[in-house]
Amino acid sequence: MARRTAGTTGRLGSVRRAGAISGSDPRRHHSSRPYPAGLALVVANTLNAGADIGAIAAAINLLVPIPAFVVIAPSSMVVVAGL
Repeated sequence: MARRTAGTTGRLGSVRRAGAISGSDPRRHHSSRPYPAGLALVVANTLNAGADIGAIAAAINLLVPIPAFVVIAPSSMVVVAGL
C-alpha cells in the first residue's frame, strides 16, 4: 500500500509540477520556513527521550536499591543500542 501511495503522489507531483501532496510551489515559498519547526521537533524529542530514560532509571531504582543517577548512563546505552 505504501508503494502505491508513493507512486500516486509521485505522478501527481509530476503532472502538477508542484508539491505532490500539499500543492506548495517551492519557487514561491521561502526555503527557511521549516527550520524553526525542525528545531522545535528536535528539542521536543530530546526532552522526551530524557524523561523516558529518567523514568527507566526510577523504575529500576524501585526494584534494585541503586541511586537513579547511577542507572541513567547504562540504561541510556541499552536504549540506544536497541537491546
